[in-house]
Amino acid sequence: MTEIEINYPYSTVFDSTINILRDNDFEIKDSNKDDKFIIATKDVSLLSYGETIEISFRTTNNTTLVSIHSFSKGLQIIDWGTNDKNEKLIYNELKKFRA
Repeated sequence: MTEIEINYPYSTVFDSTINILRDNDFEIKDSNKDDKFIIATKDVSLLSYGETIEISFRTTNNTTLVSIHSFSKGLQIIDWGTNDKNEKLIYNELKKFRA
């Protein structure tokens, strides 16, 4: 799991996270702004049977803490680094808020 703290209002971070996922070929399976979560998936590739990405948000004042967790679908034991890659991709895109 990867976490990042962003000094932007939750609503902005949530909407931007949805856009980041869509722009990087993740499929949004479920999201709820009130309950502060997003579930997305990535399709089958040469290295994976696909991944599920769970993103949750916690807020205080104008700070939003984003938790990103990517895990393999099905019974796949070795992920060949795809889950770390997914988490780092989303983290790096969100990190642009801090620049």
